[in-house]
Amino acid sequence: PISPMEAARGRGRGLLSLLASPISSSWKRFLSASVLLFLLYRFVRSLLSTRLGWRLLWHPKNQKMARIVAKLCSSSRFSVYPSCLFSPLLPLYLNCWTNLMLTGLKKLTRFKLKFTTDNIDLPDGGYVSIDWLKDDSQDSLPEDAPLLLVLHTITGHSGDHGMWISGPAKRGYRIAVFTRRGHGKLTLKSARFNILGDAEDTHLQTLFATRKYPKAKFVAMAGFSAGSGLLVTYLGKYYDCTPVNAGACLCPAYSMDIWDKLDVRYPVVAKALLTSAKTTWLKEENMKVLSDHDEKSLGLLRESERMGDFVRAHSGFATGDKKGCYESWLMYSAPMQHFEKIQVPVFVLNSLDDPVSLAENIPPPQVFNKNPNYLLLVTPKGSHVAYNDGFMGGMCFMSERSVDFFEAVANDSKEFDEK
Repeated sequence: PISPMEAARGRGRGLLSLLASPISSSWKRFLSASVLLFLLYRFVRSLLSTRLGWRLLWHPKNQKMARIVAKLCSSSRFSVYPSCLFSPLLPLYLNCWTNLMLTGLKKLTRFKLKFTTDNIDLPDGGYVSIDWLKDDSQDSLPEDAPLLLVLHTITGHSGDHGMWISGPAKRGYRIAVFTRRGHGKLTLKSARFNILGDAEDTHLQTLFATRKYPKAKFVAMAGFSAGSGLLVTYLGKYYDCTPVNAGACLCPAYSMDIWDKLDVRYPVVAKALLTSAKTTWLKEENMKVLSDHDEKSLGLLRESERMGDFVRAHSGFATGDKKGCYESWLMYSAPMQHFEKIQVPVFVLNSLDDPVSLAENIPPPQVFNKNPNYLLLVTPKGSHVAYNDGFMGGMCFMSERSVDFFEAVANDSKEFDEK
């Protein structure tokens, strides 16, 4: 009798001989063609979704926003991402992960910009800063050049935002990046930090910037990722006294249950955020001031293994109250608490393939219709604060569309004043 081992060997030799036969070569060609056709079908379907799947939403009774939209949509490129189809990088633009990786690569290899810094002391002993883009084009701007106030990502700083601010700079905007407590090279001089930032700090930075350039003909504010949440909170809290004329909310997450959703849906992304948060705020030079304020909460921060746990543990440091709880932090910082109070036009951009600000968190139209000052654009592709665009990825769709929006708002206001 033939042993099982010998039978297996016989089947293996038979399979090898079949693969080497002329018939198997035909099957190989057929399978290869089938795979290529399937990949082509997926590519074409993905590309068509970018052309047909976008949504543009604004309040139907807001005549001002209707005029702004009419100006924006006179160019068909406004709502469609990617705007450049004739690019060797097009397949990378259509996948959220390769789009993100391309963004990371560009941060490391391109857009190394220089800044000058103004530090601003705060009433509680802490400090923040404004980083002004420094180059020949910025130095030659007229005194009335429009201001763009930039609110960075959750653990970001001016040095890693070059790819997003270089486009507006080329279009004549004076760029000011608002660096929050503990970010970049800033250390904590008081035991306060907030992963979303403080509206009060942002107001002081805004007043400082606009007093430095009082002749600026237009003041715009753009928030990226977590910075977009701070933008909504700030413009909502200070709706009656902010000098900002228009805003751009880029890849916002809306609801603060996003942290627990990320821990479940994308644990690798959540872990990367957690590591970055600990690196930003729990560095050695911050330990003493945090420990003196609340050693127990500091221990919870250091031991946290999920992003949701870190957010909850930092509540006391965020509110400045040792007894501050997560619920009080939500009332203080959650952007949706201030969403309906905004009085200036705001452009909101979300991508359905965003692995951080999840598509399921985008509010339904009736939420946006409660305030007529929002223009929402949802695109099928774009990933999270990536939106690489252009022939060789040298453009950023979200920055270009934001400036388009700002200019439409400024022109509409100018035309209205002239009438």
